[in-house]
Amino acid sequence: MYKYSALTFALLTSLFGDVTMCYKENIASPSKVETTPLDGGECKSKYSVTDMKNSGWIIKDIIATKSDSGLNYTYTFSKVTTTSNTISQENLQAQLILLDKQKELQVKEDKETKSILDGKKTYEKQCASCHGFKGELEPHTSSKLIGMSSEDFDDSMRAYNLRDKDKGAAILMNTYTLMSGERKDVIKYLESIDVLIKPVKK
Repeated sequence: MYKYSALTFALLTSLFGDVTMCYKENIASPSKVETTPLDGGECKSKYSVTDMKNSGWIIKDIIATKSDSGLNYTYTFSKVTTTSNTISQENLQAQLILLDKQKELQVKEDKETKSILDGKKTYEKQCASCHGFKGELEPHTSSKLIGMSSEDFDDSMRAYNLRDKDKGAAILMNTYTLMSGERKDVIKYLESIDVLIKPVKK
């Protein structure tokens, strides 16, 4: 009967994962080989070719030789282990989670960038002529924007919108009121160029 060398078997194992070889000698009819229990390997003289296939094994090679009493068969079976499949699935799941997080961060960054650019546009159009392009000017009786906290800026702008302020530059500012979304964008922009002081996270 044909025998594999240790080196050949090791090579097969590295290529195909789990590999086993089973054999049967002196089979009288080729039609019986599929259902006859095979000896050796994982067949253990209990399992036939059909049984091995049903258990997830795949035939990688068959060698048949003649003998005085019939035919000798040697089967090489291979199988991907459950552990390998599980690891692959876990790795795939981890990669998908990572991609989702990266996508979320990218969307967040894109929104942040758009907000800053919109705020810059609004500030330069409605505020820069009096407050300066870097918040460095002191128009009329107003204070510099530089060093003001984001909360104070927002509160002041909201008060101008509601007409709650009637002193200083209030009359002038009433014509330059900003909507809630515009205020948020301008704040983001002024924070990005270090004019306004960002709130301290608690």
